[in-house]
Amino acid sequence: MDMRYGPLATLIVLVLLSCPIILSDVSMVDGDEPVEPVEPTAITICGFVGDVSTEGNIPLNGVVVQLLDSNRKIIDTCITGEKSLEDGEFRFTYKNGEGKYLSFSIEGYTARTWPITMNMVDDNLLSFSIEGLTPDEEGCYELTSSMTEGSFVAMRMTTAHIMGYVKDKNGNPLNGAQVTLKSSDDRITTGTTDSNGYFEISCYYGTYTIQVSCNGFEKSDSVTVSTTDPAPTIVMTEKVHTMLWGLDTAHTMELIGILVVALSFIVISLIYRRSQSEDSEIVFINDLDDDDEEKEEKKKVRHP
Repeated sequence: MDMRYGPLATLIVLVLLSCPIILSDVSMVDGDEPVEPVEPTAITICGFVGDVSTEGNIPLNGVVVQLLDSNRKIIDTCITGEKSLEDGEFRFTYKNGEGKYLSFSIEGYTARTWPITMNMVDDNLLSFSIEGLTPDEEGCYELTSSMTEGSFVAMRMTTAHIMGYVKDKNGNPLNGAQVTLKSSDDRITTGTTDSNGYFEISCYYGTYTIQVSCNGFEKSDSVTVSTTDPAPTIVMTEKVHTMLWGLDTAHTMELIGILVVALSFIVISLIYRRSQSEDSEIVFINDLDDDDEEKEEKKKVRHP
């Protein structure tokens, strides 16, 4: 073979050898073997939250639902039933691989049951997975079924206790103090302290403001406390009653007593000085005439 055609022949051989590889690749693409789908860059999940505290299952609106990543960092937040959501519905769209947990919070409620796509890891905090789920026509992975099918995040109203102590500034317990709890939605619950200054009031889980009133004491400042907080001690300030010239009751009565004693001393002194003066001799005045005196004497004689 002519040496001039050597490089050309080599190139032709290499091209022919590579053809089966190219054809093989094409056959894999066009053949019967399935092609792995490309994972989407964004994921949309949705579900429902229901109230099982009352008769029947009803959608629960106003639940704050938060989407968290694997480090429990909040990615997004929505509130069930708000904006374009259905009653009790929550919905999130996030980057694939970010979402890991969902938290559910509304005052007075705790999560009791949840669908098989979720697992409880902490109070009202659930992990979730879309593995095995097929997105709907809109590309949304439904973590729960609709409310009518009964597979949803079920929350129930629960009760707790707020307890504490009421004392004066010297540390003495105050008996009979009126304790008022006020929730964020203006629900009022009241209680009374016992002989140890202790109170315990049943309420729903959540955060409240406490205000205390007691006879003889100023009303306390509002104190914010949660049902998970330790028992607080509320110190009351004794009332200061002003009656005269800005003085309190005790000092006013003391001043009045001093004035009464001083006034009595002055009056007695004036009477004494009057009795010692020359014009103060006692004069007896007889306004009976002589005839009347004689008649009286005769009566005395007749009637011994």
